Amino acid sequence: MVAGIYAGDADELSIDSTFPRFRELEQEHGSVIKGMRKALANAPAAPRSSGGASTMFMSLRGGLSELIRTLVQTLRERGVELIAGVGCLEIQPPTLESALFHVMLDNGDRLPADAVVLATPTYQTARVLRAFQPETASLLAGIPYASTATISMAYPIESIGSQIRGFGFVVPRKEQRPLLAATWTSLKWPDRSRAGETLIRCYIGGRGRETIFEQGDDSLVTCVRRELTSMVGITTAPTYTEVHRWRQGMPQYVLGHRDRLAKVQNELAKWPGLYVTGAGLYGIGIPDCIREGTKVGQQVLQDYVQTHARRDFGNTVSG
Repeated sequence: MVAGIYAGDADELSIDSTFPRFRELEQEHGSVIKGMRKALANAPAAPRSSGGASTMFMSLRGGLSELIRTLVQTLRERGVELIAGVGCLEIQPPTLESALFHVMLDNGDRLPADAVVLATPTYQTARVLRAFQPETASLLAGIPYASTATISMAYPIESIGSQIRGFGFVVPRKEQRPLLAATWTSLKWPDRSRAGETLIRCYIGGRGRETIFEQGDDSLVTCVRRELTSMVGITTAPTYTEVHRWRQGMPQYVLGHRDRLAKVQNELAKWPGLYVTGAGLYGIGIPDCIREGTKVGQQVLQDYVQTHARRDFGNTVSG
């Protein structure tokens, strides 16, 4: 399961960074299974839904892009200027002449900033920090990433019949198969497919399996169709296919990840006003990113107020 979620090698991943709750359950109850059973027994009953059948899987009705569209709209309505389609070359630190950071863009602009928050993949964060934060850059660049691809396929419901049940499956790494997992998307979220269709999403790639990306889209579709035939018995050709490749899209929290992050924070402490966050650090899930983004945002505001209060006090004394 761990390897399936992170598209990685379970022997390399850190349990403290990927599933810290498992470690806590083991320490408290002597085993993860005992701990989970006790937690389940003590959990309050889930409220009944007033609508249709309830599900443990939840998402935005319009797809996850709805989250981004709403964020962009809200920020613009509040007067925030967003700059899209422009790359960042590097971050220049404050100097004796200026207390501001400067963000160098590839269109030639040089943006002054009281504070800089980098929420990019760690290998990109390392690139823009390397000039003045080589230690931090080296630590961040050392976080490995795995590449994956998703292949979505639509089938007429009558051609699938009862061949799929539940919500999908994860393939154990020891099977050495190209397929990582498959999700019966339209069974999880019925509004994800058109009436009369079954939508299936397959996952391939992962840590140590990146060579599969050398194949074209048609070959990838053929590959996962062959896997579904072998494991599930689906022989019908899909009526629609869509392939998405996510190169270096999945950070790997390998052994020593927490120690690495502690060193990163120690290095960042040398430059007040510089913050690093994102999925490569403290959690790959959307709730993790929202939690960490909120935490960093609150810290930026707190530090800004304190810094300017000290400056105002100093100006008053000197005046």
